[in-house]
Amino acid sequence: MSCCCVPVATRRYALPEVVGDTGFYALYNDPKATAEAIKKASKSDKGIKTRKRIKKGFSIKTREEKLIKEILDLPKNS
Repeated sequence: MSCCCVPVATRRYALPEVVGDTGFYALYNDPKATAEAIKKASKSDKGIKTRKRIKKGFSIKTREEKLIKEILDLPKNS
């Protein structure tokens, strides 16, 4: 996504959080639906939108800050 690739994903786990409305979704374990989504993604003009989404919500700085916060919030062993 950071290279303007339009993602194809399922609506499982954290994928929708990352992809949002910038990609295409296919049902899990459905090869035909996946192939259709890939065709749509390859013809899509959402590439710039995907890059902007990643830069805004998932930049290295943002991920670093969140990781440090999580580490600092871990309970201390006594």
